[in-house]
Amino acid sequence: MKAVYFRIASYLVAISVANICQAVDADVDSIVLKPIEVKESHLGGDYFGLDVHLDGDRLKDKKSQNIGALLDGELGVSATGYGAGASRPVMRGLSGSRVQLLENGLAVGDVSSISPDHAVANTMGQIDEVEILRGPAALAYGSGISGGVVNIINHRISRRPINELSGSAEVGYETGNDRKLAMASLASGANAIAWRFDASSDHSGDYRIPSYAELGGPTAGWAISPGVSVDVPYARRLPRSYNRQDSVGLGLSYLRNTGYTGISLDHVQHDYGVPTSEGAQITQSQSRYSLEHLSKSPWQGVEALRISLSGGNYGHDENDAAGVVQTRWKSQSIGGKADYFLE
Repeated sequence: MKAVYFRIASYLVAISVANICQAVDADVDSIVLKPIEVKESHLGGDYFGLDVHLDGDRLKDKKSQNIGALLDGELGVSATGYGAGASRPVMRGLSGSRVQLLENGLAVGDVSSISPDHAVANTMGQIDEVEILRGPAALAYGSGISGGVVNIINHRISRRPINELSGSAEVGYETGNDRKLAMASLASGANAIAWRFDASSDHSGDYRIPSYAELGGPTAGWAISPGVSVDVPYARRLPRSYNRQDSVGLGLSYLRNTGYTGISLDHVQHDYGVPTSEGAQITQSQSRYSLEHLSKSPWQGVEALRISLSGGNYGHDENDAAGVVQTRWKSQSIGGKADYFLE
């Protein structure tokens, strides 16, 4: 009886498979596969295996006042928090120098990895893409980068011809901190020349909170933000949580069939408070310049060679509650890399 049972069962399975195959053959013309878009990584190729790539509407929906808040909530990513001005990504529980921040594939050139109250010196208003890289491939950018790499991308240097005038503008307002946001970009070109100009302004006041910053009373010993009267009880606002950032940038590219060469300049001015009882405030600025060159088929067996250079002048002042400078940081940075792609 067992042999008969198994034989009957095998016949039933064979009949079911045959019926399924016939049904698939009958409907094969109606099966439509969704297109898959494949993009090259700005970090240097598909072999890196990016964990996260933000662009388009997904990036617009998450735009924030700092890069930490922008990436907070992505898989394995959280953020440090020192108010609206200073926040860095925390990846797999690691932060500081173990998480490398890049802009267009090169180091940002600030001192945000030294202390969590130091802001990242990038232009939040003009971010076109964000890439996150984790795992062994991140070690290509340093032996101590065990957390991962975040690449912040802007398109000031155009890699493709621009044959018509185009632009975009955005304005916004938030009630929780009286945030006023305005940014615009303009791009055009003719023949082998392409250019892009962008500017942004993002100002917010102190955050609204349900009660006092501490339970001790109107001020509770907290230093009051600049421009706020000391005589007014400081309730329902978090002192020194304001954030103000202004930026301007310009890019110019020369394009031809064998590649392109582009330069860009940008400047960011960033003033923000650190919401502690001491009332610290930081004034930050950075001027950055970049050069990118790509040659197609420069040598036999090499499909393309890309050379990138960047440098900048960075500085910030750490002021006490009275506006007196207590610490001053200044640094100059220069970096570069070369990527080649084999045929």
